[in-house]
Amino acid sequence: MPDILKPDRWAASSQGNMFANLTAPFAGGARARDLACDATGQAAMPEATRDPLLVVAPAAALGATGLQVTAVLLPGNAPASFGTVVFAPWSEAGAYLPLHLPTVDPNVRTAAPFTLALTLASVAADGTASAIAANRIAGLIQLQLIEGIFGRLLYALAAEKHTIRRQARELAAMRQLAGAAGNALDRVGAEVGVPRLADRLAADADAGHIVLQPWTDAGGAPIPEPDDSYRRRLALFRPFLRATRARLDDALNGPGASNAPNAGLLAGLGVQARLRIVEQVNPFAVAVHLISAGSDAVRTHFLGHIRAVHLIWPQDEATANGIHLARALSAERRASMETLRASLRQSFDFPAQAALAPLLASALERVGRCRRALGQAAHWSVTRAQDGGAGSRYELGLGVDLKPPAAADLDALAAAVAHPPAIADPELAALVSAMAPVSSATDPTGAWFLNACGLQTVYTVDAATLYVSHLPAFGLVIAGPVNAAVNAAANLQAAYQAPGDPAANVVIHDGLAATLAQWTASGGAAWTALSAADATTAWNAAAPHAAADPPLAVFRAAGLADLTAPAPIAAQLEALPAELVTAIALPAALAAAVLAGTPSAADDLKRLVGLFAANGLASALPLTTTDHRVILTIGAIGLPGAGVNLSDRRSVGFRWYTVALAGSGGEIKPIGSRTVFTSASAGLTAVVVLGYARRPGLNDPYEFRADLPDGTLLTIPQYEYLMNTLGEILPIGVLVNTFALRQSGVDLNGDGHADPLPPGAARTFRPFRQDRHRGLVVPPLPAADAGA
Repeated sequence: MPDILKPDRWAASSQGNMFANLTAPFAGGARARDLACDATGQAAMPEATRDPLLVVAPAAALGATGLQVTAVLLPGNAPASFGTVVFAPWSEAGAYLPLHLPTVDPNVRTAAPFTLALTLASVAADGTASAIAANRIAGLIQLQLIEGIFGRLLYALAAEKHTIRRQARELAAMRQLAGAAGNALDRVGAEVGVPRLADRLAADADAGHIVLQPWTDAGGAPIPEPDDSYRRRLALFRPFLRATRARLDDALNGPGASNAPNAGLLAGLGVQARLRIVEQVNPFAVAVHLISAGSDAVRTHFLGHIRAVHLIWPQDEATANGIHLARALSAERRASMETLRASLRQSFDFPAQAALAPLLASALERVGRCRRALGQAAHWSVTRAQDGGAGSRYELGLGVDLKPPAAADLDALAAAVAHPPAIADPELAALVSAMAPVSSATDPTGAWFLNACGLQTVYTVDAATLYVSHLPAFGLVIAGPVNAAVNAAANLQAAYQAPGDPAANVVIHDGLAATLAQWTASGGAAWTALSAADATTAWNAAAPHAAADPPLAVFRAAGLADLTAPAPIAAQLEALPAELVTAIALPAALAAAVLAGTPSAADDLKRLVGLFAANGLASALPLTTTDHRVILTIGAIGLPGAGVNLSDRRSVGFRWYTVALAGSGGEIKPIGSRTVFTSASAGLTAVVVLGYARRPGLNDPYEFRADLPDGTLLTIPQYEYLMNTLGEILPIGVLVNTFALRQSGVDLNGDGHADPLPPGAARTFRPFRQDRHRGLVVPPLPAADAGA
């Protein structure tokens, strides 16, 4: 019996509604009762019935697949009255069709008992029928026996409603992406600006590029894109997708655990592995420098003010206690401050009258509490805190110098974190459980521990000094005067120093070190690093060449610039910031091969340049000298004559800002490692610089990366679909880095090995969504596509 609480309780069973509303004497002329089907697919009516009609309907609404019901009478297997009944796709549950009209005695109008054997088959859109097991029949259909001539009449009157409701369901399905086919699918595509394609991408492995191949049928005749492929592409745009991290992960991978098979949009193309969305970002570094205009008293007064009002003096001495006692604080805030100071003294030794920023003090206090909880009670020496005359690192108390930890202490700390004791403090317990300890040989500064406690910067100044800060300062410093005349230009310089080497830029230093290790490990001879003076001498000794000279041919084959007249470049190289450029002399054997134009030299040089690029360096410029050396100039920025030729952008960058603290501030050149500040009036200005140094393996700010598990390869159609997915579900102002995918994630020729996409093919994929313009008319669908 239909549920009376449903608003459309009878659905397609219109005759049931009529029967239920009959009144006497009409109710006696129409009767309907259900007939059961057993597990073998047989249905029996064991008693005589009056003017019967057996009807059959789907037990559940059908989708795009039809249902075929065949009945024979037992015994003898004579066909039932209507033989085979076919339910078209989208038929509704309760849409009864006549299956058997038993022969009745003309005198008494009754029919003898009968038994039917039923067989079912599903019918695909192309007409292919697939048999359904007999034990499933009872759950897929429902049988009803209608008795009485009046009952038959009522059924006949309502029969057309089945067709009307089925057609309405089909029309509704055609408006849904999952059910649309043929012309209806093209209308969905027209709504979102995604037309059906006439061809597909394929790889020409011999030529090394991607080509178009037409869609064809079984006979090889060209056809438009099949519905399944078209529907899969349209799924990117229906429904509307919000560009969020969760939505992107759902589109790429679908539901399931991280080790489950891919269940996202790409699964329909055969992608089994789940993609990783890597959001680990290489952050900007920040440095602050105070510069006064006119009298410098305003700067010294300001520094005195922040020491008296804002900074934390941890030591228990008269001056420190007096400063804290003079501050207007609530009782609760004062108690909290004294607890912080006392906790700092339990773990650190400070120099006289040390002061530090409140957030830095909190981070250091957390470090101390965590060390004590892990069994390390020895004090850690702070050798420098706030110092108004010590430069941008120290003048505002935003960082302190520590004595570097002993290797044995770090290893003991790592062992304690790996097997921690019971920790009552919930903050520390959560902190320790999230740490990933490493040995002192891997991390001699203990950054894994200090970073987890809130110190974003852990930087080695020299062998005896470790600089830490709660801000991402890293190795960034500002060099320049602390005082200048009003309206006078003050020259400032930002330097992103390498750990332990303040004269070198971190990108140059780390990139050269990593490349040298990889180069020599693969059998290459070590190069000779040139000092700044030697580099200048080499640039001025650069030899001119004819375009056909052997060294230039080698340079071209390695993807480098081939300068025929390098003399003008020397002066431009000298003008570049010395810390952002360096030069090396190639090993003697490789240099000789380059000068001789040996073909293998191009391969070796190309491999070396590839290592430089992989390790974050931005540019390389080769020159030969009059004394038969080959000089390679390496830059973290673009080089004259070469530009940025190892990367898609420079490896370092600086952006300057000013904050007026007293007076009206001034103007500053916003871009570059060197800048000029000009004050507008007497006063005090905080000059702030944001620095960036590209690090391999980390994303640039406002960028994320999509990676495949090692060994997983994509076909060209899968790659095209993935690139469109990433392009569609992309937040405004954010970039996606697909370099690793393009280099090691695509199999062009199907041999099971990755084929790095050449520059001409790396971005050869078709955007599914096309721009639409005013007056654009969608072309009609070809006749060949009219069917489903």
